[in-house]
Amino acid sequence: MEPLLACLAGGHGAVRAQAVLALGRLGAAEAVPALRRLLLDPAHTLSEQSAQALAAISPLGSAVLAQEAESDGYAGRTARQALEAARGDQTGLLSPQY
Repeated sequence: MEPLLACLAGGHGAVRAQAVLALGRLGAAEAVPALRRLLLDPAHTLSEQSAQALAAISPLGSAVLAQEAESDGYAGRTARQALEAARGDQTGLLSPQY
């Protein structure tokens, strides 16, 4: 898990995005704090993928999204959208967006 978490801290955007997707697929609860920070990332795609990853890490990730959903701005909107998607059809959740 450590190499994936290290990728979140720095590096190329594509590497960070793949690490986010992998952590979400793995259900890595230890990644929740780092993924929460990425909700505020200026790269909106990375922020959105982080929200999707958090939604996949239940129940802890979903609880974080619920807290963030109360905030204004892009992070709150992204959290609300991820929660709505998680409540609906989860087919394709965390699919790479190429």
